Amino acid sequence: MTGADLLHAGALALTGLGACCTAIGRPRPRVWELVLGVLSFLAMGDIVIWQSVAPVWWCTALIAGSLLSVVAAPGRRSLAGDERGARAMDALGGVVMGMLVLLMTDTSGQAPGAHSGHGVSAGALTTVVAGAAIAYAAACVLMAFRTSQRMPTAGRQATTVRLRRIAPLAMVASMLLMVAVVLS
Repeated sequence: MTGADLLHAGALALTGLGACCTAIGRPRPRVWELVLGVLSFLAMGDIVIWQSVAPVWWCTALIAGSLLSVVAAPGRRSLAGDERGARAMDALGGVVMGMLVLLMTDTSGQAPGAHSGHGVSAGALTTVVAGAAIAYAAACVLMAFRTSQRMPTAGRQATTVRLRRIAPLAMVASMLLMVAVVLS
């Protein structure tokens, strides 16, 4: 087992943790958030284990799911600022995850991230996507820190809120492992 295999397995495990926390973190999970979590897990599972679907389709599904989560989610205008921000970050995370899925797979014998079409070098594209993932990760950690200061500290509600915070942080950790794969 290579280092890249270990990074892939870690990203898959963290994506699964995030999807599970999304599913059990609320009495009624938000459908689009759950869809993005499951899509992310299936995409990672396919990359790591099955390799049955072309990565471009996983990228397309993740980006489409992200866009739908913003457009089709009921009550998006009536949400409090923190909740609206969390939904926007979920959607942005799906887009970044889609780009990373596309870059971290090797179907041509080239290094992960190799792409030379449309006047963009592989190095430039990889650098931009890795930079976007790192910026997204930093924003998620900052958002989690700011909202954690207002979290309840005891009882069932505190447990629910903690589970809801684990999902995006697990996704961030998964993305950072994916960045490591892309840059290796």
